[in-house]
Amino acid sequence: MKVKVALMKCESIQPNLLDYSKGLLSRSESEEIRAHTKKCVECAVILEEEMAFACKLAAIPEEKPVNDVWALVRVKTKPRGLYLGFVWNAVGIRARRLVAIGAVLIAVVAFACSFNQPVPEPTRPQGTLVVVASDDPLARQTDTMIDIMERM
Repeated sequence: MKVKVALMKCESIQPNLLDYSKGLLSRSESEEIRAHTKKCVECAVILEEEMAFACKLAAIPEEKPVNDVWALVRVKTKPRGLYLGFVWNAVGIRARRLVAIGAVLIAVVAFACSFNQPVPEPTRPQGTLVVVASDDPLARQTDTMIDIMERM
């Protein structure tokens, strides 16, 4: 019976061993794992192996890729146009405010003027034939069909 309890305990302890070695667990979880690894040789060996592997991984130098994909994407998607930022920076703050206020006033006047224009009526040249198409197979003959049905 004791063997079964120990196995269940190992199954719940082993997934947390790496987090324990990095100090990422709570105090109660750390104490539980510390007490378990003092009694369980198998879990202590696994903990040592994981810590050794983590040290080996940390010793590997970080390499930057030769062809950085995002750098290529940034170059290809960079807007191609005349950069006017240097002009904007050369102009004083008062001039920038005047330009901004003028742009807003022009937009407001243009918006207000768009409401004052009359909507033109659609015109048809004289002598044109107006054809109305419909999906209804009876089209404009519905009243005639109703009259015929009432007479039957």
